[in-house]
Parts: sequence; C-alpha cells; structure tokens
Amino acid sequence: RGEDKKWLIPMDRYLPAVLDDAQQAVRILRSQAQLYKLDPSKIGIVGYSSGGLLALRLAFEEEGSVPVGSVSWKPNFVGSIYGTLPQPFSVKKDICPPVFIINAFDDTRTPSSTCLNLYAELLKEGVPAEMHLYSKGGHGFDIDESKGVSLLQWPHSFIAWLKDLKM
Repeated sequence: RGEDKKWLIPMDRYLPAVLDDAQQAVRILRSQAQLYKLDPSKIGIVGYSSGGLLALRLAFEEEGSVPVGSVSWKPNFVGSIYGTLPQPFSVKKDICPPVFIINAFDDTRTPSSTCLNLYAELLKEGVPAEMHLYSKGGHGFDIDESKGVSLLQWPHSFIAWLKDLKM
C-alpha cells in the first residue's frame, strides 16, 4: 500500500500474481525434492491469515492436466491458520488435498463461523480434514501464551495430523 493506504497494485492483478507465486513455490520445491531429500508426494502449504486463504485457493483450484515433463503445483496437504475463503466457495473431493484448520472463537478478522462452514463443506464432500477452534486467541495468535494457553497445542496437533496422513 502507498502512503495514502491505497493498493499500489490493483487487486485484480495482485491476487492472480500471488496465486502464481504460490504455485511456482510448490513446483520448485517438488522439482528439487531429491536435492533436499524430500518425498515429492508429501509437499504441502501452510498459511497464516491471508496466507491461509492463499493455501486454500491452491487446495480448491483445479490444476487441469499437467503436460508431460511438467511438475505439479498441487499441494498434498494444506494448513489454514486463521484464514478462510470468502463465501461462496466450491469444494471438489477429486482435486482437494487434506486440509487442517485452526482458528479462535474470538477472531474478529476471520470469524470462526466461516471456518466452521469450510470444515462442514470439506466433510460433506469427503475431503479429509481436521479443525481446532480455540475459545480465545483473537487473530494472529501464533503460539503466544498471553493470548491463550490451550492454543499453544496447535503445532503438536498439526504434526500429529500430518503423521496420521503418513506425511
């Protein structure tokens, strides 16, 4: 944003560029997986707040056919940390990877009701999903004990979820 708080790049140009960057990041990591001793079938994306929205966009976006020799940008799992998609959204089981969602009940930027709606839609479509909704923490709680003690458990829950998925 500029000094006048207005966007320097119009949102209709900014959002596709950010999505393209995220897709490219997954492609690069997957194409260099051997170098980093990673399993290319276990590459995911986790985002906080607007990054959580971006991660979910990758989950719900259709990749289409991947040309021979190309590397897929589709993540194998997605974590959305106090981020969600604006309504309406469409979940398709055949293209959506497993999704992990966390939020706080008192988050005023990402209301917990939107996360609950997202979780319900994932379950309805048969997409493996897990959600943790903490009673307090607000928006941007990370692992800050001053915002809530129980929310400190989310990293452990996330790792356990990944292990359940054999990631």
